[in-house]
Amino acid sequence: MYQHFTKLAVAGLSLVLGLAAVLLSSAALANDIVRTMVNCNASRQSLADALSSISLDAVNEIHFRGTCIEDLTITKDDVTLTGDGVPNAVIMGGINIDGAHRVSLRDFDLTSPGAGDTGVDVSNGAAIKIDNIVISSGNIGIFVSNGSFARIENADVTVTGDEAALVVANGSTARLAGGSTLRATGEDVLGIDVKDHASLHQGGGSDEIIGGILINTHSYARMRN
Repeated sequence: MYQHFTKLAVAGLSLVLGLAAVLLSSAALANDIVRTMVNCNASRQSLADALSSISLDAVNEIHFRGTCIEDLTITKDDVTLTGDGVPNAVIMGGINIDGAHRVSLRDFDLTSPGAGDTGVDVSNGAAIKIDNIVISSGNIGIFVSNGSFARIENADVTVTGDEAALVVANGSTARLAGGSTLRATGEDVLGIDVKDHASLHQGGGSDEIIGGILINTHSYARMRN
């Protein structure tokens, strides 16, 4: 049984790269905050069930602990998925953010063991924040595509497959906000791949890139370290 708690949300707006910042920060001031607690080590509790029952007219905060063996898709705005910290909170699977705005992922370990898997897939105009997450993936750690935006901070991403720790594509934008390590361990695997009219901005702190950085034609990157 999940436990739900509500209180009045007082949220504001902040600017992060123009329109992307509005998508991430403009949660309605009048909405409630609905908090859901999930223990994946307990029977009949899962993150997928919690996501399927979230409120459409509230800011939803899902806090979890334990090992959650499942793939997740987030299509609704104003969702925060927070773990109980590494190693107490683990998701074994991939997370797909499909067109949802103001989504936050933080404080957990994400393992996508398959050779062709993607850890976090951000697509179709989605806008998310990634903070303090450890990602291990067989193919792509974080994939930002189709006009989406991702702000990445304090992330540790390792890829063993044949693509890149971070891929930004198809008119999307990613911002490295400091404290992250993007690590490619396979042969000819890239740390960062920016392509198809996409852009990458690095600033606000130091990030470590282990592996090559490829900025393709018609794309843009601004790196500070």
